[in-house]
Amino acid sequence: MFKIGFDAKRLYQNFTGLGNYSRSLVSGLNSLFPDHEYHLYSPGIKKNPATLPFLENPDFKNHIYKGVLGSWWRTYGVVKEIASDKLDLYHGLSHELPEGLERLKVKKVVTMHDLVIKTHPDLFPWMDRKIYDKKFQSACERADSIVAISESTRQDVLKFYEVAPAKVHTIYQTCDPIFWAAEDQENRISIVKKYNLPESYLLYVGSVIERKNLLNLVKALELIPAGKRIPLVVVGEGKKYFEKVKKYIKGKDLEKWVLFIKPSFEELPEIYRAATLFIYPSIYEGFGIPLLEAHCCETPVMTTNLSSLPEAGGPGASYIDPYNIEEIAFKILKVIENEDLQQRMVSDSKAYIERFKPEGVTTQMMDLYLSLLNAPE
Repeated sequence: MFKIGFDAKRLYQNFTGLGNYSRSLVSGLNSLFPDHEYHLYSPGIKKNPATLPFLENPDFKNHIYKGVLGSWWRTYGVVKEIASDKLDLYHGLSHELPEGLERLKVKKVVTMHDLVIKTHPDLFPWMDRKIYDKKFQSACERADSIVAISESTRQDVLKFYEVAPAKVHTIYQTCDPIFWAAEDQENRISIVKKYNLPESYLLYVGSVIERKNLLNLVKALELIPAGKRIPLVVVGEGKKYFEKVKKYIKGKDLEKWVLFIKPSFEELPEIYRAATLFIYPSIYEGFGIPLLEAHCCETPVMTTNLSSLPEAGGPGASYIDPYNIEEIAFKILKVIENEDLQQRMVSDSKAYIERFKPEGVTTQMMDLYLSLLNAPE
């Protein structure tokens, strides 16, 4: 038995990509490899249905900091607790490792999700870029192994940080088990009615931020003749860019064509299944987990040909240039008007997504841990 610890800040406080990755991985490890001891370290928690399984399951040893300097504790103070708990391995699940961890006899793993601060620096304030770049580079240098969630991210790590290629391992992420479960038609009918969803619709799921490119999708929708157009349902929130998108929709009198909803996480699978086409027009992703969620729900997928998105989209997806609004409109229309094409897209994705099943990716992660823990000194 080994004692394995995790940076659980995102697990307990984030409910999009980084949090979903953390919860899926940690719960999968405990389920498949229950003989090990799992420690979760977080500067505070948020209690909700997503986090309660980790708080109520005695298999997880929680170490929750209740002071006012949570960021300091996560970067520096937690090392004292890790030493006291005599961990064998510590995994930083989102780009960072505590400072001083290298002084302990503990194996160090860090997951790098993306390097958008390096590939698209214009999307971040100067100070944020400097802080994150320093933290990311430090973690990569000090880690015994680096996990990249896609081959695209692995190549970015090798390009921007001077680390040995053998140190960086591509281990794909999975999505929550609810997306792999069987469809629930009765529940779908109830959810469609609850949110007044149209009979046919395009679907976007993700944060409404600039690099995810929702505005160009709205502009493409505008180009489709009204008689052939179907509504766009948006699941996601944002701030400044979100307001920019809503202002455009209002200015172009498109309110009846774009529906913003806030479903629970548990309702998402049937919202995917009820959609005619899922569209993810992002210009950069570390992986693109909504694509996998849509594939699992047997919904046709359209995404861009950039960064990791072809890895997540696979052979069944339709690919677009995210900057070419006319092409986006043309390809949307091509898919929604052809049911045979929709069925082929789903069929071509079924075998491909086997590589992302929870059992496989979780086992790969444990194999990496054991290769470090059983290595001769």
